[in-house]
Amino acid sequence: FTTHDQEEKGGFTAEISLSPASITLTALLNSVSNSSSLPFEYTGNFGSNASKLVECEGQFGKSGQKRYAMAYKFNLQVNDELIITQTSDEVDTYVYLYKKNGATYDYIDKNDDAYNGNDDVLHSALSYSVTSQGEYYVIFSTYDFETGSFTGKVMLATQQITINSLSANPNTI
Repeated sequence: FTTHDQEEKGGFTAEISLSPASITLTALLNSVSNSSSLPFEYTGNFGSNASKLVECEGQFGKSGQKRYAMAYKFNLQVNDELIITQTSDEVDTYVYLYKKNGATYDYIDKNDDAYNGNDDVLHSALSYSVTSQGEYYVIFSTYDFETGSFTGKVMLATQQITINSLSANPNTI
């Protein structure tokens, strides 16, 4: 570092911050090796080592931006009714659904700002009726380059009914 006056002497402090390395959406989906079983629940933190910084492309965010994301693979059958929710009190959540198609991934749907009855729009929810058997990928993400905790859940509609019934009347087991 230099100053305008070459005779000037003294100390200085420089702060350098580096962003974590980012990956493509395809690299994120390709990194998922094992299928998860349903019902599935995960509580995590965007910005932790478990999450990846992903470059936005196509339907995933706004091109040129980056956001943290985590992806999970599920093997689904025709007529499965998939329900996906993501909640957080810290970040604006965004959930995506993709289906593997050979060496590529087809965009299915996304959701941001699901209303939960309490004017809280940081949550996301998505339901999907499976029309073809295969590998489906759920991506839990944020609306923007945000860090913070979240809980993601993936289940079949029949599992939600069973879970709700049991929690409403635990003596019916």
